[in-house]
Amino acid sequence: MSVHLSVIVPVLQSIVHSGQPTTPRGWPNRPVVKRQMCPTGQSGFEVINRLYCSADTGAGHSVAQLTAAMDGLSVSPQRWRADPVSLIPDRDQLVVMPAKMAHLTLAEAEPLVALLNQHFDQEFKIEIAAPHRWYLQPIKALEMQTIPLEGAAGASAGKLQPTGTDAMMVQSWLNEIQMLLHTAEVNQQREATDQLQINSIWIWGNEQQAVQVDKSIDPLPDLLLADPGWAVALAESINQPHQPLPKAADLAGLLPEQGHVMLDLAGIDGSQLAQADWLDQWFEQIRELLGHQVVQLDLYSVDHQSWQLQSWRRRDFSGWKMALNRLLDRFRSARAQATAGVTSVTGP
Repeated sequence: MSVHLSVIVPVLQSIVHSGQPTTPRGWPNRPVVKRQMCPTGQSGFEVINRLYCSADTGAGHSVAQLTAAMDGLSVSPQRWRADPVSLIPDRDQLVVMPAKMAHLTLAEAEPLVALLNQHFDQEFKIEIAAPHRWYLQPIKALEMQTIPLEGAAGASAGKLQPTGTDAMMVQSWLNEIQMLLHTAEVNQQREATDQLQINSIWIWGNEQQAVQVDKSIDPLPDLLLADPGWAVALAESINQPHQPLPKAADLAGLLPEQGHVMLDLAGIDGSQLAQADWLDQWFEQIRELLGHQVVQLDLYSVDHQSWQLQSWRRRDFSGWKMALNRLLDRFRSARAQATAGVTSVTGP
């Protein structure tokens, strides 16, 4: 077997730490071979664009257009993403929390959207594709620049507002939306059960995505393993095969005999949030496949403003190197336990 595996992981448990690579446990050390700074919130999108866009795949695309096509909505160049969020007061600012982190359900989303559509029927219409993924169709086309929700999550909403010709009008909409949603029955029920209110929307994603053709990526991925999000939307737009993200233990059975496979563990614009223990399971499974089914691994790590790339080849996982790494793992573990024991005896 000769599979080339490209894996996208979030900075949460990946290779970025203070600008230096932190290799997953038990893996041979490899340097960062490429690092790219990106506009806020764009790094994950740009990595996937880089993997899928070549001279043959054409110009860039807007996130809203392609994800709407993935969701079965009609084509409209005026459509924007309008994802539900919770704005959390924190001193003198409002911190953005995406609805997927607040566990919004479809049963809760539907009456919220109905309320907004009734109130703003002369300005726009909102459509639901998933509990966390909404769309805004304005009566009149909007001219403005926005920040992706991926870049706004956890940040101050006031510092990342839209800019451009129609920004002030949209800001007035948002102010009114916050007041309207605050008193919505769904939010009153959520508040009564100690859940965060869904008190605003984050409008973004109508801008054309930048595409940097990278001739070193050849061929394009033959198969994508990912849940619905930007990677699936882009794959569908160029008729590339994709399957839902499997359990880590099932990865080996899904890999082809040969070819280029992309694995999106970062869930770019998806509904799930990666957790450290979940990613550890994936790293352990991938480690078992390296040198056997997988002959080349490219590991992309993304945060809000950059991505980094490390690469491994089959020779990096030869028997003696793997044995050495297991020995070093045991040594580091024993040393950590010994240090913890000394600390508990001597005290602070």
